[in-house]
Amino acid sequence: MIPLLLSTERFDGSVLLGAMGGGLKKTAKKLAGCLYLVVCIPILIFAFFSGQWTSALITVAVTLVIFIVIFKLIERNLPKDELVFNAKQRIQNLISSLANNVTV
Repeated sequence: MIPLLLSTERFDGSVLLGAMGGGLKKTAKKLAGCLYLVVCIPILIFAFFSGQWTSALITVAVTLVIFIVIFKLIERNLPKDELVFNAKQRIQNLISSLANNVTV
C-alpha cells in the first residue's frame, strides 16, 4: 500500500479496492448483518412483551427483503471482481517496477 501512495502513477478507486483485497465484500456483508440485527432487536422485544408475533415476524421479513435489495443495489454499483483483479495486477506491476529501480 505504501508504494502505491508514494508512486506518481494515477490513483483511482479501483486501485485502492485492489490494494485492500477481496475482503471488502465480506466486511460489508458482516456490517449489513449487524445493522439488520440492531434494527430487528427492538421489533422482537416489542413482540415478546405484546404477544404480537405474527406482525413482528412479518415486519422482520420485510426488513430483511429491504436490506437484501439495498445491499444488492449497492453491490451492483461497485466495481466487479475483474476490476479488482486488474487493480491487483497493476499494483504488483508497480511494486515490481519500483523494486527493479532500487539499486543497492
